[in-house]
Amino acid sequence: SSMKKRVYFSALMFFLVGCGASDEGPKNEPSASAESISAAQAPDSQAIEKVDEIFRMTPAMHDAVEKEIARCLDAQGLRWEARPYQARSVRSLASPTELSLEDARVRGYDARTNPEEAGGLPPGKDQRVNAAFAGDPEKGTVSVEGIPGGVAKEGCLATAYEKVFGSVESGVLFEGGAENLPLPYVNAALDGDSMRKLNDEWSGCMKRDEMLDYATPDLIHQPTKKPDIATAVADAKCREKIDYESRLRTQLNAYLTTFLNEKQGLIVQASDAKKAAESKVSEILGQ
Repeated sequence: SSMKKRVYFSALMFFLVGCGASDEGPKNEPSASAESISAAQAPDSQAIEKVDEIFRMTPAMHDAVEKEIARCLDAQGLRWEARPYQARSVRSLASPTELSLEDARVRGYDARTNPEEAGGLPPGKDQRVNAAFAGDPEKGTVSVEGIPGGVAKEGCLATAYEKVFGSVESGVLFEGGAENLPLPYVNAALDGDSMRKLNDEWSGCMKRDEMLDYATPDLIHQPTKKPDIATAVADAKCREKIDYESRLRTQLNAYLTTFLNEKQGLIVQASDAKKAAESKVSEILGQ
């Protein structure tokens, strides 16, 4: 498929233990591959919002995690610069990133932020800060069944999870689940016939109305050449003409409804983890 597939990653855990971490124990839930996932027969038009509500950190939760990371690093004589809060949406796991005509005219594609960069370390962190933040996986890791990846037990991230969520496992479940659990369902939505048809319509519009030849919006972004504002405006115009964004969201809602139905056990655990964190936040931030 010419749609870009997102690979497993995790907002805070992108350099951590990787997908092998949770391979030790038996799995109750088979991991879903995009091929075996189908759209719900009765899609929930609020599925994107529901997934976001379950997995989105509140600004206060984010600040509490950052404060505990800073406190842990401070005890080792190191300084942590808090990362800015970004309200992530499961929509950002799907490609292409949303693009309005207004944004395209003013900034081209520069308005878009790459979700893979949102939760990582800010550039220029020194090695000692990185090492203390992540911890050493060789000294043991914490992972949760059904969630790819994990965190090193000794790191300041694990310490922050324990303080904010009540346990390292709950933090891994919440943060790792936010990115990795819905991802196969998002990829399945992008792989479906409806998206192929939508991209064909978009491609036809680009050829006919803008004299540009691209099979999908993703293919505009080549590593070697940054697309100009005129291309972004053409892209945004064609998306508007064929109602691209709302049709993409319709597809995501159909597959994320399946996600909400199939992963109820982990979703309840994630909701509980969020509630536990929300109850601790004011105390942490008040200190």
